[in-house]
Amino acid sequence: MIYNYEEIKDIKLGAIYTKKYTEFRVFAPNRKKIDLLITDDYRKIRKEKFSMVKTKFDIFYCKIDKDLDGFFYSYLVEDKYEVTDPYSKASSINSLMSAVVDFEKTNPKNFKKFAPKICENKAIIYELNVKDYTANKNSNVKYRGKFLGLCEKNSKFKDHTTGLSHLKEMNVTHIQLLPVYDFISTFEENEKFFDDDNYNWGYDPELYFNVEGSYSTNPYKIKRRIYEFKEMVNKIHENGMNVVMDVVYNHTFKTIDSNLEILAPNYYHRKNQYGNFSNGSGVGNELASEKAFVRKLIIDSLKHWVSEYDIDGFRFDLMALIDIDTIKIAIKELKKIKPYIIIYGEPWMGGESVLPLEK
Repeated sequence: MIYNYEEIKDIKLGAIYTKKYTEFRVFAPNRKKIDLLITDDYRKIRKEKFSMVKTKFDIFYCKIDKDLDGFFYSYLVEDKYEVTDPYSKASSINSLMSAVVDFEKTNPKNFKKFAPKICENKAIIYELNVKDYTANKNSNVKYRGKFLGLCEKNSKFKDHTTGLSHLKEMNVTHIQLLPVYDFISTFEENEKFFDDDNYNWGYDPELYFNVEGSYSTNPYKIKRRIYEFKEMVNKIHENGMNVVMDVVYNHTFKTIDSNLEILAPNYYHRKNQYGNFSNGSGVGNELASEKAFVRKLIIDSLKHWVSEYDIDGFRFDLMALIDIDTIKIAIKELKKIKPYIIIYGEPWMGGESVLPLEK
């Protein structure tokens, strides 16, 4: 079936939380049976199972009349595959299960009161990796390599400012963060954080709506990573700077075993004439952004980061692989939320793509 973006754009997917109930919606074409699994502890083998009903646009639906704040969930596909929700807005450590969260409980004091409105023609952008920027002991911050480490004030090495104070001293207007959404290529446990072989810049997407746990002081606590990310954004704003997120919608780390491919086989990724994954990213696959539900995933997640986390801009990795129509719609929708938001990206691909050149 060919879906129309205009028809589906306002449908809410994922876990839609209220204190009295939570609704679950997941797009799964060509699947006949999806069950919702719920537990209060992601480590439990046995979970409660609820049947989901297939509705319009191949969306499976289930409503649980209970306050599920802090509960974990996943989808059991045709009694064979257990996967996370592509619309997960929170998760367990290492993305093992999706999680339901009451976001009203995650806001720091005075959140969203400090964002400076800096237009793009005045932007002085500093790109950094959250872990790298304060990981060295000479940064003299308490929470080295963490979200909270990046927003500590008045840190110094001898007579030199470090951390956020150094960025402010250089008159930076925008801090561009290498991926801080959930990526799958590192262990999130604190005891493994500084292991030499446990490092990645984050260009290996897993859950596009979720905060990366390794940068949290306590990745085991669902709300902690969300709160600390918001606190970092808030402190950066308070110091007169905006926050830009580096986003990777051109490919996924996983392919045949990804939650996208298992829920919707042959839908989310572009395929070539031989039925193989198109490799315009150069790393094995690429997302089919021109398809309605893929476009929706991209735009919904961008809007989530702006509305929920007060993000001020986005830098797109391999932006040329995202079709121009999706980019135009995204810019229009994001500017409705923040008129001064800035959007930019790499105007090239990493290999040959089946995406038409004019797109």
